[in-house]
Amino acid sequence: MVTQQRLKELLHYDSNTGVFTWLKKPARRIGVGSVAGFIRKDGYARIGIDGEKHLAHRLAWIYTYGDANQPVEIDHKNMNRCDNSIDNLRSCNQSQNQMNTTLRKDNTSGAKGIVFTKGKWQAQGHLNGRSKYLGRFGSKEDAANASMQFAIANHGEFVREGVSK
Repeated sequence: MVTQQRLKELLHYDSNTGVFTWLKKPARRIGVGSVAGFIRKDGYARIGIDGEKHLAHRLAWIYTYGDANQPVEIDHKNMNRCDNSIDNLRSCNQSQNQMNTTLRKDNTSGAKGIVFTKGKWQAQGHLNGRSKYLGRFGSKEDAANASMQFAIANHGEFVREGVSK
C-alpha cells in the first residue's frame, strides 16, 4: 500500500473538490498538473501509483489522515462515488456502508425492509449480518416506519431513507 509520504511526493489533493493532480510527471503522456486517474465503469475513481492501482477515496483518506489510519470501509455520504472530497467521506464498517444505499432494482414494495406476505406487510431489519423480524402490519406505511426506526436506532447517521413509491 502506498504511504502518505509517497502520495504527497507525487500528487496534490484538493480536499474541497476531491480531485488529485500530479506534482511529478508519472508517464510520458501525462503532464504535471493534470488530473490523476480515471473513472471505472462502476463509478469509482482509480489512480495508478508505482505500478499499483488504488481507489481515489482510499488515497484521499491516506493523504488526509495517514497510512496507519485506514478504516475497514469508506462511505461516500452523498453516494456519489466520484465525489472524493474529504467532507463526503467517512469511516464505516460493512453494515453501516450498506445502510447508505438506494432501493434495489428488484424491490417491489417501494420501501426498504418490508415485504407483502400472507395478506400483511412484514417489516424486517438487519443487524450484525442477521435478519431481524420486526412484525407484521396492516399498512405499508406502518411496516416501513418500523423498519426505518429499527435502522435508525441501530445504524444512526448511515441510514438513507428507502421509500420511493
